[in-house]
Amino acid sequence: MTIKCFMNRILIVSYYWPPINSIASHRAYSWANCWRDKDCEITVLTVKRSQASSLDLKLLPLEGVFIKEISEHGLLLFFERFLRFTYLKNIAKYIYKSIKPVASSHSIDWSAGWFKNSLPWLRNIAGSIDIVVSTYGPSTCHLIANELKILNPQIFWVADYRDPWNFPSLSATSTRFDDNIQELEHSTVGQHADIITSVSDYLAQYISSQLSKKGYKIPNGYHESDWRIPFNFSSRVTSKTDSLSLVYTGSFYPECWHLRDPSPLLTAICSLELSGLIQPGQIKLKLYGPNSDSIKYLPLYKNCAHFIDIIGAVTRSKSLYAQENADLQVLLSSASSSAQGVITGKIYEYITSGAPVICIGAHPDDEISVILRNAKVGLSFEASQVQSISNLLLQMINSNHPPFWYKPNISYIKRFDRYKIASSFYELIINSYIKKSS
Repeated sequence: MTIKCFMNRILIVSYYWPPINSIASHRAYSWANCWRDKDCEITVLTVKRSQASSLDLKLLPLEGVFIKEISEHGLLLFFERFLRFTYLKNIAKYIYKSIKPVASSHSIDWSAGWFKNSLPWLRNIAGSIDIVVSTYGPSTCHLIANELKILNPQIFWVADYRDPWNFPSLSATSTRFDDNIQELEHSTVGQHADIITSVSDYLAQYISSQLSKKGYKIPNGYHESDWRIPFNFSSRVTSKTDSLSLVYTGSFYPECWHLRDPSPLLTAICSLELSGLIQPGQIKLKLYGPNSDSIKYLPLYKNCAHFIDIIGAVTRSKSLYAQENADLQVLLSSASSSAQGVITGKIYEYITSGAPVICIGAHPDDEISVILRNAKVGLSFEASQVQSISNLLLQMINSNHPPFWYKPNISYIKRFDRYKIASSFYELIINSYIKKSS
């Protein structure tokens, strides 16, 4: 069903926007792309990027969508500029690495300067916006939307969460600082947002209960151009002497390895080599991502370095190519309570790549496991299931056929088409507004 847009002036507040290479850029872009086709006037407020940013995400410009870029003056920009001077690099990196773990565990917003710089523009446009959709993180996005709502209470505010702003189990201890963050969230989103959306059922329900707001699931998804099914497994694995190529295209969190820990996979590969079931290096793990070399900080790395290829940051097109040509794609997750409901947007690239997927660390009932199972393209293993991981790898390396469980459920996977999701999201917003106004 298509609803005629009578509230057609929409502002999307997103720190991430093309060409910044991030899954978060795709989320906001897909909304703008779809909603402009519904005769809406779309404005996107984002950050003016420095040259230090990763600016290689190439998506088609959206005709008719106005992009407002406002610069930021904060810690993140400071470090980006600092790192440009070669003789200061080591000092800057040391300082940044020292404070980043603390900042991450306490949800420090690196982009706070963006809020202050946006205020004059917000005052000018407050009367000409019907709907504002802010997508977290960083928290500045919600603070900007909150300010707009205060300036014009008639605006309908949708507070979107890709991750939780205040999630106690993400921090090692409860501190006064964490309490201040919780108070800030309640005084902004809790008081002024009209509805809440998030990427998973769990997060939508959790945040909704914390803030006493209606919460809805708006998943991430894939672009139609990313579709790469079917997969020709037999063209790459043809005999027992062939190597098996495993590919991981994502980030690591060295300050909290329990959230994305490759150790069970590394242990499984090492055990196969030590038992003589495979030759050393017969299974290769290729790591793509801006901080891939963080794996060197894992205690296991010194025994695994010979089968790990650290590729590092690449363009999105090269990342997609690596996924497509992998024998097995690797996802990392966690059964930790702090990871509940957190679904990496990378999974939607993986399930449309045409290659099988193995998820390490997730509980069988976690949403990420359910997606892989329903899509019929992947399996999940808990951290303790090292032997089962070894058995799967050995089975694949000794076979010239796709795994028996790899039978892509096309109709299910197509539910995650970003354009269709954005269309449903739009109808949710309009219906919610109608319900509130009646």
